[in-house]
Amino acid sequence: MMMNQSIRKLREVSETGYWAVCYGRMGLKVIPIYHPCDPAEKSRDKRGKRPIGSFVPHGFKDATDNVEQIIRWWTRKPDANIAIAPGSSGLIGIDIDGELGRQSLVVLEKKLGTLPSTWTVTTGRENGGTHLYFKSPGFAVSNKVGWCDGIDIRHHGGGLIVPPSVHQSGTRYEWLYSPSKTLLAELPEKWLNVLPKAGVTPLVGIQPAREGCLLNVVLPPASPMQIDQCRNYVQKCQAAVSSNGGHNQTFAVARAIFYDFGLTEGEGWPIFVEYNQRCEPPWSEYELRHKMIDAQKPSHRPMGAAR
Repeated sequence: MMMNQSIRKLREVSETGYWAVCYGRMGLKVIPIYHPCDPAEKSRDKRGKRPIGSFVPHGFKDATDNVEQIIRWWTRKPDANIAIAPGSSGLIGIDIDGELGRQSLVVLEKKLGTLPSTWTVTTGRENGGTHLYFKSPGFAVSNKVGWCDGIDIRHHGGGLIVPPSVHQSGTRYEWLYSPSKTLLAELPEKWLNVLPKAGVTPLVGIQPAREGCLLNVVLPPASPMQIDQCRNYVQKCQAAVSSNGGHNQTFAVARAIFYDFGLTEGEGWPIFVEYNQRCEPPWSEYELRHKMIDAQKPSHRPMGAAR
């Protein structure tokens, strides 16, 4: 309960920090990055991409999914950008920069086969940029800048900026295909064979991507229209009746509100309370909150799929 209060308090001052917490809860290792407009950011060509050295003196080696540490970082630097360490998070990233990178990707796909749909971020570059995420292979891959013209590989030792961070152009990084909507894909075998291997020894101590958990990435705040859609759906749901499948019916409504529509407690609780008033008899607040928490547990389908 205290942790949830700390997270709510953080969200009041830093939406980016809240996203960082949610990434951490997914098992993704994060570090704070200077906002491009931070007066302490001295870099000219890497604005908005440099780790905050006073927090993470060892760079991406200090990346963590520890929620308490993440809260401390973003409480001190509410406007900090977020980066993840792909390798230690069970991921590998392909960073495609501009038109040159897109042309190289076309050539590679003709030679190696089309890449499957997967988690995809648009970076905010003025000439376009994309980050593609895949499941980490079972071997270490070199963190290679300039692997091909306009394409970098990010694995162990590297990092990638994630939404809703701000690019130095002033545009935010955004999920084009988010973990809440898209399954994390594996790289096809032909692509694995040409990766710049750092060694063939199987990686030790790195947890593979946990599919069920990774589907529950934080969703952007629901729009008023999406909240109304959820409310209209719940109003059509049958009221729960004690001794007549009431528990299952109420849980199904909680699942719809907090998982299928992906509403936060603040967005969905009033709808759940309205539904409870129709139940016979109404559930206690304690029972309702318990069902709300259970309803947010990972499922085989993506969170927010009803949006």
